[in-house]
Amino acid sequence: MIGVRVAGFLITHGLLHPGIGAAPAPADKLPFDPGRSWALTAAHVSAAPARPAASALAWYTALL
Repeated sequence: MIGVRVAGFLITHGLLHPGIGAAPAPADKLPFDPGRSWALTAAHVSAAPARPAASALAWYTALL
């Protein structure tokens, strides 16, 4: 039963990743900026290509 709940959580979490990047950002709050991602910065990806890379990784996560 725990395994089913963990699997459900991971599937839901993976499906939410593309939605976070595709959602319009509110004007009064700072949006998530994939150009400042610690993971992509550690992989030596600069800010400009980090946005499409983050989007591609999010969709890849959702498809898996």
